[in-house]
Amino acid sequence: MPGSPTLSATWTGTVASSDERDPGRESRRTGRSPLLTPDEFAAVAEKALAELPGELLERLGNVAILIDERPSADLVADGIHPGVLGLYHGVPLNRRSVSFGAPYADTIHLFSANLERVCRTREELIERIRIVVWHETAHFFGYTEAQLRRMGLA
Repeated sequence: MPGSPTLSATWTGTVASSDERDPGRESRRTGRSPLLTPDEFAAVAEKALAELPGELLERLGNVAILIDERPSADLVADGIHPGVLGLYHGVPLNRRSVSFGAPYADTIHLFSANLERVCRTREELIERIRIVVWHETAHFFGYTEAQLRRMGLA
C-alpha cells in the first residue's frame, strides 16, 4: 500500500484495504467523518505488527491483514457477529500438522467501521487497532478468548 511503513523482511504478509472507501465521506452510523483515512488505518495496523518481537513476525509468515468496513454477508451468514472488530481466519499454528496440507490461507480481518464506531477519538482508535491486531495475531498462535482476556487483549 503506498505510503505504508515497511515491516521486517521476515514478515511477508500484506496489509490491504479490500474495499474502496471514500476517506472524506461521513460514517453512516455516527454522522461524523472517519477518524483515520484508509492509508492511516493500514499504517497503524502495520505499526502494531512491527511492535511484535522478530521471532513472532517470522512465524507469521505470509499472513495477510485485510481491512474491510464490516464483515461480509457471507461471514455474517456463517455466524460472525456483524459488529465484530476483527477476525482471524485460518488454522492456528498449534493445530497444524504435516498431514493437514498446505499452504495455509491465514488472514486477519480488521473491520474499520466497527472499530471507529466504538472509539470517540483518533488516539482511542489507534490504540484499539493495536489491540485488535495483537488479539487476532494471538489467535494465529493458538490463544483462546479466555487466555486473551487474562492477558488484557480482549
